Amino acid sequence: MNYENQEAKGLQINMKAFLRMVVKKIWIVIALALVLAIIGFGLSSAAIENTYTSKISFVVNTVGDSTYAESSDVTASINIAVTYKYILESRSIIEAVVDNSVIPVTYLEVDEAMTVQAITSSSVIEMTITTNDPQKSYSIAKAVVENYKNIVSEIYSNADLKVCDYPVQVDIPDSSSAKTLITLIAFVLGALMGVIFIFILYIINDTIRDVEEIETKVGLNILGTISRIDSKKKLRGLLVTDKKVGFAFTETFKAIRTKVESNSVKEGNNVYMVTSACENEGKTTISSNLAITLAQNGKSVLLIDADLRKPAVATLLDLEKSQTKGLAGVITGKASLESTIRYIEKYNIFVIADTHASENPSELLSTKKMADIIKAVRNEFDFVIIDTAPASVVTDASVISSLSDASILVICENKAPVSRIRMSIDDINNNGAEVIGCVYNNTITGKMRKYGKKYGKYGYGYGSYGYGSYGYGYGYGYGYGQNKNSK
Repeated sequence: MNYENQEAKGLQINMKAFLRMVVKKIWIVIALALVLAIIGFGLSSAAIENTYTSKISFVVNTVGDSTYAESSDVTASINIAVTYKYILESRSIIEAVVDNSVIPVTYLEVDEAMTVQAITSSSVIEMTITTNDPQKSYSIAKAVVENYKNIVSEIYSNADLKVCDYPVQVDIPDSSSAKTLITLIAFVLGALMGVIFIFILYIINDTIRDVEEIETKVGLNILGTISRIDSKKKLRGLLVTDKKVGFAFTETFKAIRTKVESNSVKEGNNVYMVTSACENEGKTTISSNLAITLAQNGKSVLLIDADLRKPAVATLLDLEKSQTKGLAGVITGKASLESTIRYIEKYNIFVIADTHASENPSELLSTKKMADIIKAVRNEFDFVIIDTAPASVVTDASVISSLSDASILVICENKAPVSRIRMSIDDINNNGAEVIGCVYNNTITGKMRKYGKKYGKYGYGYGSYGYGSYGYGYGYGYGYGQNKNSK
């Protein structure tokens, strides 16, 4: 398959998928934001000393004969205010404060704590007293209020300096607002770093995150979409025969069945391999339900579990473990094909399923005996559905694809890298079993609303049963390539 068109488009950002990833990993954003906020608060607390400020506001009034203030009087008050500013910060005021402060203070302390400012274009003067002790700041300010008149009253006989805003003791430090601001900025920066980190993960983890990306990135037709449901129902597996899975789940597989039957009629195919690029993408569930729905439509169906490394069909269908021989037994000659094929009346399908892992699975599947088995069952059943190991993990799927008519690829949302999906598709196509389409698995509920008419409006609520993490623990945890006799 040619992917040049997809690659030529360069980096494509699916904002819906990215935002879903941000929501899913929001804990990273919150964690980084809180960590930086704590660091910011700690550093600001260590670097910024707590100070407390008491304020006094004075107003200058000129004393005239007229009851109403004239413009000349206002101008005079403004000019006099500048003079009073220097008087209020003079040595005489400071010494008076040192002598009369309730809390003992030194001349230097008062001089450093006191700041006087004449408000521009007004007759208002503001004095601030700032120390590291709220009581000391208030004591100095109170001493100023009680003693300033004795010093400034005789300087201008035609003017009057009055307090218009008396000081109060302030117990909240001046630096609290600065610390809050620094902490807030650190929190925002931490959140931004979290979003950037998730964006980097989004770019690095190039998976299929949305149904639109299947066509743009891997160029496959969509046979059906299985949505995710958050359900509290305890299910051993997801089978269309179980009413607990819901109407929508069942109807989706009927839609997939219709497409498979159409392909069979047009192309003459009846042996279909079901695989995925990586493990735990739900291929066993897809293959089993496809087999069951085909049988429900009156077809004779044989389901073969050809995943000899980690067989799961028997467990999913809850088959009795008394019959231990499966496909591996037929290939090695330990059992006959007829004795191995089991008819499951509950599902109306025939099954060949191992219950234990086999040694040398690739070698077993590559034998002429395996080819003879597929040739024999091809003519006996309307459909043969083969569940295989992941295509990009081991060579088993490549071997089976050479014996199959067509393949169905299961793509689980945000699971397998696009490169591995492409590799799987090319490998399967090159071995003769063309990939006719994919089943998009474990997608978020509601994503099929846009595609409702095309797929029969089946995407409104299956929910998340967590394909690949069933109750029977299906997975490839021990790694492919290792020979295991049992789980």
